Amino acid sequence: MKEKVKNILDYSAITYLGIVFILCLFPHFILGLLGLDIDVHLKAGSQSPAWNVAEVFGRDNLGRSILAMMINGAKFSLAISIFSATLATVIGVFLGAFSGFFGDNALKVTLGNSLLLILLVPINFYYIGLATNLDPLEGVLLVSGCLLLSLLVWWLIDAAFRKLSIFQRKMSVPVDFVQMKFVEILYAIPTYFVLLALAGIFKPSVQSLVVIIGITSWPMTALLLRTEMLKIREMDFVHALKLAGVPWYRILFRHAIPNAISPVVVDFLFFASGLLVIESTLSFIGIGLPGEIISWGKILASFKHNSASWWTALFPGIIIFLTVLSFHRVGRMVKIKYSFTSH
Repeated sequence: MKEKVKNILDYSAITYLGIVFILCLFPHFILGLLGLDIDVHLKAGSQSPAWNVAEVFGRDNLGRSILAMMINGAKFSLAISIFSATLATVIGVFLGAFSGFFGDNALKVTLGNSLLLILLVPINFYYIGLATNLDPLEGVLLVSGCLLLSLLVWWLIDAAFRKLSIFQRKMSVPVDFVQMKFVEILYAIPTYFVLLALAGIFKPSVQSLVVIIGITSWPMTALLLRTEMLKIREMDFVHALKLAGVPWYRILFRHAIPNAISPVVVDFLFFASGLLVIESTLSFIGIGLPGEIISWGKILASFKHNSASWWTALFPGIIIFLTVLSFHRVGRMVKIKYSFTSH
């Protein structure tokens, strides 16, 4: 009996997420099929649930159908959480891999390269900050051009430094120490304070919210990959590759990271569900998204305008809860299957 209930819950979670992703892919088609719209109808403001499709979940204070808004908002809520999780995972994988692979003594750079890093990194961060106020395409072009120009300047100055012996002195970079201290600082500051500060810098948009959540959510992934990398760097095949003269970047990206990344991939669904809650919280307090974009958190926010409209909080809250629960259920299935097959 217990196994049957478990199977029913597992398949229900998969089916539910499948329906949610269909809503994300074809919201306008589904709205048209049901005869719904997200237009404002002030005369029907704060309409309680009724037995018709448009009002089955009621209307908000502006008379918009809660059901229609939930269907339309699914693509933004899910897209923000998944893309944020992807960005945070990529950042965490690279930082965690470098931290665990090199430790505090293995990475050595010349004094000239260290000076170039001190010079060029702040400049690139400045232009990345400017790019947040531009359209996404213009921002990508600006950042790409700045990075290419930095590489060209790096190559020219490094070629000049090679003629001066003082700039060729090598020094160890404490990669692991610096990253761990930075992670401790991030954990010492409440996450939502950091999110609020960044939201005041970035221009409100879906892209900026993805970046804000992504660049503040990578430490857990970095710590997870660092732990795996500390074990893998001591394995025999890594030592054999080093003795064979294989470059460090080939060992790291072709052999070490692929062998260490499995736990990160398995836990991705848990990660995405947590970021869905963060997105809903930020949208609820009115941060990160422009006014014309609807997400599940923004539907919840309409409860603040009329606390008697209980349906504006109940139904979106249930959808967010079921989505997070389904992500966790499917993630647990993947984790159990991975653990079983890996042994």
